[in-house]
Amino acid sequence: MQQHQLQLQDDTEVINLPNSTDKYARHLGLAILFYESQRSGKLPVSQRILWRKPAHLSDGWQIGRNLSGGYYDAGDFIKFGLPAAYTASLLGWAAVDYAAGLRSANEWSNNLAAIRWATDYFIACHVKPNEFVVQVGDPKVDHQYWGSPEDMPPSMARPVYVASPKYPGSEPAAETAAAMAAASIAFAASDPRYSATLVRHAEQLYRLARQHVGLYQKGIARQARHGMQGVKDCYESSGYDDELAWAALWLYRATKKPGYLRESEAHFARALRKSGDLSGSFLSWDDKAPAVAMLLARHTGKRRYLQLAQRYTQWAERVAPRTPGGLIWVKGGSEWGSTSVAMSTAFLCAYYDDYRPFVMHLSRSPSLEKFVKQQIDYVIGENPARRSYIVGADRSSPQRAHHAAAQGVPKGEGWRNYTSMTPNRHVLYGALVGGPDRHDMFIDRRDDYRHNEPALDYNAPLVLLLARMNAVKHRRSSHRLA
Repeated sequence: MQQHQLQLQDDTEVINLPNSTDKYARHLGLAILFYESQRSGKLPVSQRILWRKPAHLSDGWQIGRNLSGGYYDAGDFIKFGLPAAYTASLLGWAAVDYAAGLRSANEWSNNLAAIRWATDYFIACHVKPNEFVVQVGDPKVDHQYWGSPEDMPPSMARPVYVASPKYPGSEPAAETAAAMAAASIAFAASDPRYSATLVRHAEQLYRLARQHVGLYQKGIARQARHGMQGVKDCYESSGYDDELAWAALWLYRATKKPGYLRESEAHFARALRKSGDLSGSFLSWDDKAPAVAMLLARHTGKRRYLQLAQRYTQWAERVAPRTPGGLIWVKGGSEWGSTSVAMSTAFLCAYYDDYRPFVMHLSRSPSLEKFVKQQIDYVIGENPARRSYIVGADRSSPQRAHHAAAQGVPKGEGWRNYTSMTPNRHVLYGALVGGPDRHDMFIDRRDDYRHNEPALDYNAPLVLLLARMNAVKHRRSSHRLA
């Protein structure tokens, strides 16, 4: 292992990034580190990102709860529950099925810390068995502010939105149940008491999501006051059956109760009736169906799931459009976050290739592995622009990510230098930006939030895929999964 010391642009801030000379292990460490830049609340003594300060310590005051933790969503300071829970579920997946990749990169404990920062917050948000806070902050207010989170005027409202029997919120409740169930497996050996706590919350949230069904944006809209936006034009869900299937499946993995597996299959059947074949879809904060298909195929060995999984990987490898430089392009997704769409799609193909020798008794596919490697290598620099789309990875990385905290403007300056071409004051290590357009074009401009903004959910499949790539490279991947 080699320790690289990197100098931040503010020369009073120096951090050590533990990473090896292996490219996948190094980028895995960076991708996990990004989540420390997104932390809200009181920061721990173990905080490695030194320019971040405590912020929004009074979140939750309206309901008499301390909701100061959790993660900011992207370049802003809203705490959206659905994408945050999706993020935590994928970080948990990495810990459960690719622990070897995390451990060999010396990132196991950092990934657990990233998960726990999320799950501790989810526990705080679970104020009653049938009441769960799904959002703190509102884009109507938040997107009027540009600066550091600790400098945000206290007069700027940070409303609290909940899911409950009165205000159904099936998607974030179920997604959080999945995240907590996955985390319970990750923490089972090191902290069994915490693991049991996570299972208890996961089961309660799943019941809330299943018994009081409804699109969560409708419940939030009914709570919004004074012209607030809620999740409108941000994270509006297309349906909840996939999240219910995802939650039940992870509860099955955590508890081994066969009833959860049966429920997952039933929810998934309803999701498929709405979406049809999975070709053309991608794993995201809004759609878990492709991932559910992979896990059901692995856990049940049933032909219909195996065929779904196989058709999906064949579509991704052989049919899906590519940019001229080779990045997979999924219509309806890649226009906004092309790198993350490629990472989630490549990971599902890799996961299928990993388990099929043991479930289908088929050898691994060299062509599928080549496709997976091409996608991750494109993102870390093997593309026509010779650019890494991960901030802080090398000199080619974006320097002007759309990120209010990272720009580091002085208090009160606000939007004055928003469009400046001066690099951000702070290096947002490990952040995966949205990425290039259909023609491999990318311009490093701060005001291009479509292509140059990072987000929690963008990094999640990157972590998952890098953990897998590192595990395979060290020939210690957890192919024989529990």
